Amino acid sequence: MGLYDAILIKENHAAIAGGVGEAVRRAREARPDLPVEVECRDLEEVREGAEAGADRLLLDNMGPAELRKAVTRRARFQRPGARGLRRDHA
Repeated sequence: MGLYDAILIKENHAAIAGGVGEAVRRAREARPDLPVEVECRDLEEVREGAEAGADRLLLDNMGPAELRKAVTRRARFQRPGARGLRRDHA
């Protein structure tokens, strides 16, 4: 996969768009053919991204308890930079 194969929404993109949900909606509108991945810093952004139809939610800098809650909500996710995070923490 290359940088041209998906849309990655980082926190600065979400801020400019007015939030994670709005950033996902704009990305979907602009390129409905590409998967949309969005970086989420907290559970509210997880909710916004999921409701807006993001294909992947990247759970960024969340502690074990917050990760557990996000996963419990059945969000599809990846853990970028999950150094030191063991399976028994999630």
